[in-house]
Amino acid sequence: MTPEFADSIDGGNETTPASTEMIAASEAAILAARDAELISEIPVQAVAAQVADVAVDAVKLLELQVKLFESELAQSSRQLVQPAIQFAAAYVLGTASLIVLLFAISAGLQAAGLAPWLAMLTVAAAGAAITYIAVQMGISQLKEPRISFAKSKEELMRNAAVLASLMKPSSRP
Repeated sequence: MTPEFADSIDGGNETTPASTEMIAASEAAILAARDAELISEIPVQAVAAQVADVAVDAVKLLELQVKLFESELAQSSRQLVQPAIQFAAAYVLGTASLIVLLFAISAGLQAAGLAPWLAMLTVAAAGAAITYIAVQMGISQLKEPRISFAKSKEELMRNAAVLASLMKPSSRP
């Protein structure tokens, strides 16, 4: 309680305990009224606008995250499609060439004096062994990861951290 305030209430006379309590209650009421005015000065529309801005930013961030994912998906699919087309072309040409080659080898073995059935069996066994080796090499290549969404994952983690920090209540009064 300020001395001027006390003097104005009791006219400069000495204060009694009852008047001191009355003065303290009056000051408390004035301070409570001031605090209520300050709180009511914060417009609800301003808070709502800020919440709406955060929501709009979060939606925009999500849209950008989806676009980044789509871009990486398109890039990864291009990396898989081109080798697949090349593999298909190689398969068609290789199969046609292999058939002719196997018949030529078989004819050469027959000309060398091998019985026709034995020459064809020998060539077929060699072809099966080569096919087995090629299949095993292909399987080992497929086990290696070809598609990676590292950029999307990194960006998503960074965006989630930013959103989490924005959603935490501040320590401001």
